[in-house]
Amino acid sequence: MISLQFLFALSENQFWKGIYETVRRSYCLNPFHSQMSEVDAKTYMIDFFVCKIMGVILLGFCSSRFMEIVGAAKSNIKYSKES
Repeated sequence: MISLQFLFALSENQFWKGIYETVRRSYCLNPFHSQMSEVDAKTYMIDFFVCKIMGVILLGFCSSRFMEIVGAAKSNIKYSKES
């Protein structure tokens, strides 16, 4: 948990650098370097999470489509055996 001392003791730039470092360690993002601005760090984190969300949506769509295909194939096999 982030304590209130951490939130209020740091400048805004240091705060976002700390948040970026936490996310970077968890998800293997590029390390924070001296030329990276606060805006870059926010942009990288937002881009990363948007890509993760899009991946989950795509995976959900593909798995539901796969389940539809498998269900249709099972009903066709069942119908063929009954005939």
